[in-house]
Amino acid sequence: MGFAHHPLLHLEDPFLPPYSTEAHPVADPGLKSDRAAVSLVCRSWRYVASQIIHEYLIIRTIPQLQAIVQKLEECQDSESVADFVQRIDFAIQPDSDPQTASPDLIVRLLKHTKRLMIYVNKNGSDYTPETQTPSTVMQALAEHCGSSLQRLEWSNVGEAPTWPDLADLCRHTTNLKTLHLTWIFSYPEEPLESNLELPYLETLSLGLIPDPIDNIIQLPTTWDPLLNYFASDPELLPSLRRFEIEIFPTNLRFFRVHGFKIRSFRTTNWSAPPMLPHTLPLLRNLETLILTQSTEYVTLPSSHPSLRRICVAPFMEDQITVPPRLFHTAVLTPLDSVMLSIDSTHLPRLEEVRLRNIGILMNLVDEPAWLLKWAKRWKFKGVKFCDVHGQSFSQTPVTDEPRQDPDNDPLLDAVRG
Repeated sequence: MGFAHHPLLHLEDPFLPPYSTEAHPVADPGLKSDRAAVSLVCRSWRYVASQIIHEYLIIRTIPQLQAIVQKLEECQDSESVADFVQRIDFAIQPDSDPQTASPDLIVRLLKHTKRLMIYVNKNGSDYTPETQTPSTVMQALAEHCGSSLQRLEWSNVGEAPTWPDLADLCRHTTNLKTLHLTWIFSYPEEPLESNLELPYLETLSLGLIPDPIDNIIQLPTTWDPLLNYFASDPELLPSLRRFEIEIFPTNLRFFRVHGFKIRSFRTTNWSAPPMLPHTLPLLRNLETLILTQSTEYVTLPSSHPSLRRICVAPFMEDQITVPPRLFHTAVLTPLDSVMLSIDSTHLPRLEEVRLRNIGILMNLVDEPAWLLKWAKRWKFKGVKFCDVHGQSFSQTPVTDEPRQDPDNDPLLDAVRG
């Protein structure tokens, strides 16, 4: 059981139900005991169970890290469990344990995981930028795991790499396919060097840069330095197909150079509106557009020749409950504007409009009239209109509450001509 042909090498697909492409082995508290029981059946089962147990490690505390390092250092036979480790998620919180020894422990761990394919860093605070990923850890990733790594991800706010460390690591990860960053700890004062090649990088994902704090003087507030560097040479990202950015760049240089390569594009409603009508035409081969919904409105260009799928997703997918009046003002009205913008854009290849009705959009189930109105409109155009699970909203249960008749909707009449 390996990751060689597994979707885990890529970020989660918003067109799949939640957690379809990401493993969450900590969800079931009995999982570890079940696997331990399986390993007692016979020698063959013990081998398979050991492979499954160690294939994906989630490290949350220093004692846990110490125990894993000790186990790997003790297993030096030909069938070492370290050979099974293909993904590690570090999620060590700042208030959980003293971390003075953690960089050295991580380096010792990485020396034994030479088949590591996925490195995910969720260390530190969820809200405040705190520190850089230790250079020793970055060097260990390059030296011991560089040839096997295919996905690098810094998804938490608390910790980030410096540009020199990240660039050096990328030079060693010649098979890298996915790179996700929330922020970069610091850039050099001089312009970024132009000798970094990422020949197989398919996904570049740039997150929401946190607000700077006093002790991180060089914290950049935009992705412009990185994007301008990539735009300096059209050969830097030859395999790019998926691009995500939560803070829209201040210029279109990156899109002018690499836009024709992009098949999937994700951005936020709050940062994109002024630039989006000018950006999408530069993505002339774009097939998938994901818009992260907020209270802002969005404008699309008058047409796009290749766009097949559009997904509107909430900014956060955690469950949020809001009063009905606030939901109508802050969520439903802007969402209706987005739908109208899509509806008024000439999209000859459009096949699907999907709403990820989770998080703050979960309350859409309480708006059957609105959903049925849009379901009928998209059905008339031959476009599938569905929820987070891919189920058509035309099957939305109708409540006994008074609602507007979609057949009498003036906008639908306008579409009919």
